[in-house]
Amino acid sequence: MLAPEAFKQLTKPSRSPVLEIDGKRYTESGFLFELLLEKYNNVYTYSPEELERIKFFLHFTEGSLQPPLVMLLVSSAASTHAPVFIRFAIKAFMNKIDQAYALPAAVENFEYLESELETHDYFVNNKISPADIILSFPIMTGGSRVENFDANYPRLAKWKRLLEEDLDYKEASKRVRAAEEKAFGTKL
Repeated sequence: MLAPEAFKQLTKPSRSPVLEIDGKRYTESGFLFELLLEKYNNVYTYSPEELERIKFFLHFTEGSLQPPLVMLLVSSAASTHAPVFIRFAIKAFMNKIDQAYALPAAVENFEYLESELETHDYFVNNKISPADIILSFPIMTGGSRVENFDANYPRLAKWKRLLEEDLDYKEASKRVRAAEEKAFGTKL
């Protein structure tokens, strides 16, 4: 999907999210998390092992978790927005791709993440970390594309509930929505 027109004025290539620090603009979620963690984190202390896990999940999210979920989204959009006279054929074709790659890959990723929560409620040392934050969007939105997600992945379902109930997470989500509305006049 293409970024909104307003992003084209912010960065090249136009990407979201965008973070501006001292007049310099940064993009790419994983990089932003690493930048903030390494240069601007003076509140939370992480052990070398915790930092390693956080960085792993930052890259896992973008390199392994999101691609099949994006593929499912594109497949759904292609099936829905195709011209009426070829919609059935497009839907059948996209369904074959989903069944052959996107769904098995998504399920494998969710099974892995489910196993990572076997001994704790969060992904790094049983407390919310940047790993949980970057994983939240694809799990919460992508999980809706997997049948019986909460029943099949009860630990991930519990993790989602804990995150959604966390006051800091709620406040951060509220600020993001407000910033989107201010910058673009609508939620993205």
